[in-house]
Amino acid sequence: MTGGGAEIGAARRARLRGFYEAEAAAGTRDRLPDRRIDLRRRFTERVRADGRHRVLDLGAGPGLDVAGFAEDGLVAVGVDLAVGNGHLARSRGVTVVAADVAAVPVFDDVVDAAWSLSVLMHLDDAALVATLDELVRVTRSGGPVVLGLWPGGRDGEAWTDDETIPGERRYFERRPAPAMRRLLEDRFVVEDHERWDPPGYDVYWCRVPD
Repeated sequence: MTGGGAEIGAARRARLRGFYEAEAAAGTRDRLPDRRIDLRRRFTERVRADGRHRVLDLGAGPGLDVAGFAEDGLVAVGVDLAVGNGHLARSRGVTVVAADVAAVPVFDDVVDAAWSLSVLMHLDDAALVATLDELVRVTRSGGPVVLGLWPGGRDGEAWTDDETIPGERRYFERRPAPAMRRLLEDRFVVEDHERWDPPGYDVYWCRVPD
């Protein structure tokens, strides 16, 4: 992305960061739905079955999943846009580093597995591709990766008002499931795909190729 496209992308990320800083300050994200907790436990079982233990949570928010992984005996760290979420995570005794998910500040092949839920649909095309490539870069060969997002019926982008943070808006780009799967298959081995209906949420079980 160059020129005006780069500036638009940077502006989107800055506004999205502003939303999550406001959300962190309000402290509105303090629990996870049961279905997500069940998914995390199933993922943890797979990580353990593979003899792995280091997990990266990309777009970790206030560290609720990172704390859950830690409680289950894994070594977990999160990355999130909002500095405030790092402070909230620290209060839970876990680490969430403030950084862009499209430029993860860790070395290559440093984690055994990766997890990213409800993040990818907030990225434009360039950031999405960069983020998927980062997941491949930082996760060791054969490592399991779970990705969750809301798909869309057609390509399109929108800024959406959010009831939890009055006056704030979030960027969404909901892509058709077939298009998303093609992007994933270009980088990962896609082992399984779950559709949670309702609310029509897609979960992809992937592995980094050997």
